[in-house]
Amino acid sequence: MTLPRPAGLATSATRIATSDMKALSHTRRLTPLVFVLVVLGLLTSGTGLYFMVLRPALLPEDMRFMGLAGGTVPDAMLPWLSVVFRTWGGFMVGFGLSLLGLAGYFSARRDVWLRLGAGLGILFAFGSFLASNIQLHSDFLWFIGLLFVGAIAAAVLLLVGRRKAGATGV
Repeated sequence: MTLPRPAGLATSATRIATSDMKALSHTRRLTPLVFVLVVLGLLTSGTGLYFMVLRPALLPEDMRFMGLAGGTVPDAMLPWLSVVFRTWGGFMVGFGLSLLGLAGYFSARRDVWLRLGAGLGILFAFGSFLASNIQLHSDFLWFIGLLFVGAIAAAVLLLVGRRKAGATGV
């Protein structure tokens, strides 16, 4: 003899199982947004690395744009342009890391990826900016140094900061 099951019990169990399955299916998502952010982050970081390591100071199109022949560029300009492109490359890598952090956040719904991407991106961008200005013996090194200190503070707060339960801020 079987006892009749209360109608609400079966519905509740089904609802719990369905919500558990939805939670599990949303732990990692490869949505179009995540795909685009990953591709854009990798391409941006790759372009930045190219600017930092491989790009010559002047490309043929640069010479054409400025209307210069090959031997008319002052010797001191080429090393300076290399520093400039390394700096731009550092900001591109930093931005690419931030984009990858966004992709990780939207994929896993865990803010650790957002914090990691933004923190590392800030450190990379402002670190390369500081290194370039040290190399140039910049008159504004004090200001760039302050920016870097701010970047370190932001990165530390992002990377090791703890969120209080229920809090929406950092």
